[in-house]
Amino acid sequence: MQERAATGRFRFSLRLLLILVPVAGLMLGAAIRWMQRKPERGWSVSELEVAIRAAQPPIINRQQAEEWFKANRIDYQYFDDPTGALRAEHRTAAQLAGFGSQNKKHVVRGKAANVGFYPNGTARHGESYYIFFFINSNGVCVRHWIYPF
Repeated sequence: MQERAATGRFRFSLRLLLILVPVAGLMLGAAIRWMQRKPERGWSVSELEVAIRAAQPPIINRQQAEEWFKANRIDYQYFDDPTGALRAEHRTAAQLAGFGSQNKKHVVRGKAANVGFYPNGTARHGESYYIFFFINSNGVCVRHWIYPF
């Protein structure tokens, strides 16, 4: 029998190639899928509703609405008028939400932020959401509303 001398060089191995190529392909595929799903981890309307309803303590005034926005890393603004700086179809935010502006003196409005790659970008499926907390003249939060745009 003839013995081969060890040369210290790497020798091509079909077995090694047949193992490494599929493993590398699976790892690359998993990384690509993770990159595609990462931006989809933003808010949805149902997740926003659940988060608002589950807030502890319940959101009953302006301060708690602002704290909720801060806790969820959502940019927000306070408006002294009931329009919330939103007019669509010649109607105010309160009218779009289904009630008039009577006794709705103030609005705390936030824009849903994506928790993926884009810090203040869009939410899931390319949509953005405004979240409105309507505050009456007594300082009580009387309703919330989520407006997708």
